[in-house]
Amino acid sequence: MDFISASYLVRWVLALLAVLLLMGGMVLLMQRLRLGTPLHSSKHPRRLKVLETLPVGQRHRVSLIQCDDQEHLVLLGPHTDTLLTTGKKK
Repeated sequence: MDFISASYLVRWVLALLAVLLLMGGMVLLMQRLRLGTPLHSSKHPRRLKVLETLPVGQRHRVSLIQCDDQEHLVLLGPHTDTLLTTGKKK
């Protein structure tokens, strides 16, 4: 290894460390400013849940979805979605 390639390697490693330090600093800044936090936090419980999904064909499936105290049975396909039934949660 000659002098030119060794200095090139040292500059490359120093540049990599500088980039990693900048990325770590951005992560700390984002955490401090609370940027990048999930939209749904523990303060606001989720209202929508997929309770169960069952395939009924090659390209169709039936999903049982809960929203608040209502349950919806939906047929999902490649081009259309159809609400089959709605009822209260038991």
